[in-house]
Amino acid sequence: MKKVILSIVTAVFLLSGCASWKQASREERAGVGAQIGAFVGWLFGWAVGDAIDSDIGGDIGAFVGTAVGGVAGAQIAANTGEVEVEKRVPERNTVTYVLLPALEIEDILLEEDSATQNSRIDAGEQCRIALLIVNNSFQEALDVVPVVQIEQGQKLQLSEPVKIARVTRDERVTYRVTVQAPADLRTGEVLFSVYLKEKYGNGTAKETFRVPTSGR
Repeated sequence: MKKVILSIVTAVFLLSGCASWKQASREERAGVGAQIGAFVGWLFGWAVGDAIDSDIGGDIGAFVGTAVGGVAGAQIAANTGEVEVEKRVPERNTVTYVLLPALEIEDILLEEDSATQNSRIDAGEQCRIALLIVNNSFQEALDVVPVVQIEQGQKLQLSEPVKIARVTRDERVTYRVTVQAPADLRTGEVLFSVYLKEKYGNGTAKETFRVPTSGR
């Protein structure tokens, strides 16, 4: 009996110190679990049975405890480590990780339909101001509204702001504002301001840019 106990205890110590337990197959874990369960069941069954009847109670309790403990131990061990873990591919680390959206207007361009293509707003011309918007964070920005206004210069008609549902770090959003110049536009320049509003207040500060104008 001492040899049986010694072999089971040895298996327990080998199991607890073995790094390959997680790599063991379901069948291997079930076998070791059965041994551990049988050992624990034998001890518990013998103790209970002996307390009831010192003559044969210990042997009967040990037999029943070994059988029940072996089955339970095998079932528990077989199911250990069976949780399925989703494997994620690390994303490219091209930006600094921050907890809040970090919006930025990366570039501002003037898009013209006229044949002149002179990088100016001409009298009577309809053109567009294009904003290249990026998000330098892992947190997506929601309900982003670019606000473009005229700070100084002649009156131009600007299209109404349009909400952008979301801006993630995996994309660059080009937002266009339509500009309609009056026929009596004079040569000079217009000072524009632009900033971004975001649903939770993670927008940008106001910045300005100048665009030359050309009259007839």
